[in-house]
Amino acid sequence: NGAVGFLPVYSNVRVGGSKRTTIIKKIYGNKDIFLEELRAVLSISADDDDAIRLRASGNTVEVNGNRTKEVKRWLAGLGF
Repeated sequence: NGAVGFLPVYSNVRVGGSKRTTIIKKIYGNKDIFLEELRAVLSISADDDDAIRLRASGNTVEVNGNRTKEVKRWLAGLGF
């Protein structure tokens, strides 16, 4: 699906290349449900608070690791 490339999901490399994260922007709606579903899709335990963070803007989520392809596939499957 060519539309997958237009989703606001990005990989990010910090700390001299040793820390990789996935950034999901433009999150609107019920963020608690979004985070719950995202944890399920990425098989991240609800107890692991450091793996997924809602940034201060409230509309951006940061996930540890480069999970860009998985997140884009999931969002495309939902029709985004």
